[in-house]
Amino acid sequence: MIDLKPPDECDLCSEVLLAGTAATGKIHESGGLSAFSRLIRRTSIVDAIAGLGCLAPGYTLVVPRRHVRSTGELAPGELDDVFDVAWAMAHRIMEEFGGSVAIVEHGSSGYPASHKQACIEHAHIHLFPLPVGISSRLFINGDGNEILGVTQLNEAANAGRNYYYCALTRQQGYLSIEPELAHQHPRRIWAKLLGKPDEWDWAAAPYLENAYLTATRLRQDELVPRLAWPAHLRETLDSYSNSAAWYAAHTRNFPPGSSLPAEIGWLAAHTTGVILDAGAGAGRDAASFAEHGRQVIALDASFEL
Repeated sequence: MIDLKPPDECDLCSEVLLAGTAATGKIHESGGLSAFSRLIRRTSIVDAIAGLGCLAPGYTLVVPRRHVRSTGELAPGELDDVFDVAWAMAHRIMEEFGGSVAIVEHGSSGYPASHKQACIEHAHIHLFPLPVGISSRLFINGDGNEILGVTQLNEAANAGRNYYYCALTRQQGYLSIEPELAHQHPRRIWAKLLGKPDEWDWAAAPYLENAYLTATRLRQDELVPRLAWPAHLRETLDSYSNSAAWYAAHTRNFPPGSSLPAEIGWLAAHTTGVILDAGAGAGRDAASFAEHGRQVIALDASFEL
């Protein structure tokens, strides 16, 4: 059985838990950039999030939602879902930003060596956007063997071995077992290809503006185009979005004499299941439900809220 780390001990577990805001949700107004979520897509198995160290718009991580050290530790059906999402996202990146995409994973299912060779011990697939004319074959490790499908990722992980995998198509890729690689090896390759060889470290060069652009642009394929919204809806949402901080401050507490706290308490005590707070604003009511011990999904059409 796979050992699950508590979210507070794993950066990517925290991103999954907090819907892509663990690293960016505490950013205050500075340089024109506000707090934002990097989450692009979510399935029951995997999250796609804009990657930190986003040297070029489109850089995305595909992250299993449960803590595994490589995608090869997932069940075969889960592994297929992960790569289905990875390829769907690759096509979306190419559609939105042009060029091509390299799909790379450095699996860390080996034991002590994995801490030295992998940047984060939580499985993640890199989707590196590449300019026109640059081939994803440049990411293949020198001792890589051609494989068809991803079954051998399961075999490597089940054997407790580290691996490096570069996918060329949905069915074809190159796999290296126990490779000797530098820290953040594929990011070093990508940085060099982009002419930024000294900016490979995602922590030292997060490029948050590009991450924000990546998240917002790649999410748009799942939304009704804004220009198709009725004018009165656009006007209403713009009003909320433009005054989000003011609105949050003025709705933080229930007004004196409000019946809502009692109604929320009654509803929490007389229902079961997950509470959906649609149109949650800044989250006051959702927080109240949570204080009553209920699990809440809170959402709002205003991105800023």
